[in-house]
Amino acid sequence: MVLLHFRGGGATRKTAPDSDLTYYHPELDSGSVNADKNRLRPGGRSDQPSRKAAFTMAEVLITLGIIGIIAAMTLPAVIGKYKMLTYEVAFKKQYSLLQNTMNLLTVENGTNKCYTYYPKGSHAYKTFTDDCAFFEQELAKKLNLNKLSNEDFKDKYAKKEDVLARGGEAVNTNCSYDWQLEISNPYFSKDGAIFMFSSQYMLLDVNGERGPNRWGYDLFFLSWSNHNKYEDASSNLLLTDEFCSIIEKGGKFPRTILKNQKINSDSNHAVWD
Repeated sequence: MVLLHFRGGGATRKTAPDSDLTYYHPELDSGSVNADKNRLRPGGRSDQPSRKAAFTMAEVLITLGIIGIIAAMTLPAVIGKYKMLTYEVAFKKQYSLLQNTMNLLTVENGTNKCYTYYPKGSHAYKTFTDDCAFFEQELAKKLNLNKLSNEDFKDKYAKKEDVLARGGEAVNTNCSYDWQLEISNPYFSKDGAIFMFSSQYMLLDVNGERGPNRWGYDLFFLSWSNHNKYEDASSNLLLTDEFCSIIEKGGKFPRTILKNQKINSDSNHAVWD
């Protein structure tokens, strides 16, 4: 039998004022618990450190590996969507500047003979180009655009045949996209965008030479229109893609962006409403 022996004191009892108190501990006696006095501390606490659940190094490495694989699979898509969004924001900005400035010019000068239109009862569009040179000059002046002398950057843009062969789309495949690009007069803005004037057509690269230089991404083909006023020209002109516009696979038509739509639809091949 194992006894725990404690020196008396602290308690004032008449029966054993100075006695030693001895307590019997059955577990220690039975041997189920180590009776080493160094193993049992006052208050029932053990000197042995407690064991807590934890991850092994192998488990941590496996988890990190899985996270890395998932990140590698999703990160390119996330980055791609972010870049596309920045192109769309830049396009809206430049489009707004062009449209508002053109509205001002037509009111100030009382002229607007630079547009494409459908004559009443006809499915073949016609153009007025009398004032196009004037508008190019005035737009460049009011938007603080500078003339580009080196046009080598145009070589980075895909030709119509290549765009369509790779799954791209065009509002009108008969439009002379390549020719209009070649003869266009390029200007650049302070924020790096490139404006290319070609008679009633306007080609806009919102990201300049930084790329990706792809139709429907950062590069857009538009034209000035008198917008549904087929009998008589309206006082204002609209910059539109309803006559000629082209995009590479995965790109967006201008009206898709301006209407905050996620995908192109059949309405891209109709007159703007």
